[in-house]
Amino acid sequence: MRHVLLPTLALCTALLASAPAQAQAARYEIDPDHLTVAFLVDHIGYAKVLGMFRSARGSYRFDEATATLSDVRIEVETASVFSNQRKRDDHLKGPDFLNSGEFPRMVFTAAGAKRTGERTFDITGELEVLGKKQPLTLSFAIDFRFLHRAPST
Repeated sequence: MRHVLLPTLALCTALLASAPAQAQAARYEIDPDHLTVAFLVDHIGYAKVLGMFRSARGSYRFDEATATLSDVRIEVETASVFSNQRKRDDHLKGPDFLNSGEFPRMVFTAAGAKRTGERTFDITGELEVLGKKQPLTLSFAIDFRFLHRAPST
């Protein structure tokens, strides 16, 4: 079986300007300009490779009254992988790793999250990559000063 690159997703600060509290959880979109999806992997036992995905988007629900985070979804374009070395990036996009031609996206979904601090959460869910789902826990931070509700869809 081929080795699959399972990135450690680090989701740094996320979000946009505050909306009034409601009785139910409001839907928010993560600002792609403030979303970082990065990985650090061991390369043949002698070096670590730091990389990122340059194209990702996401959404979630947040209940301001209860500070509950739910319905998290993050989509990452696999062809946007970047490790600062073109030959390696091309290899990562190929069939040995991400197979971007056949699987253009990897998707993380989670029903809920555990609050770990005043504005931080651990989100345990599933990462679907190469058509297979794997458990994954992400760290997530919300800057409550900058929340924008997503447009109604």
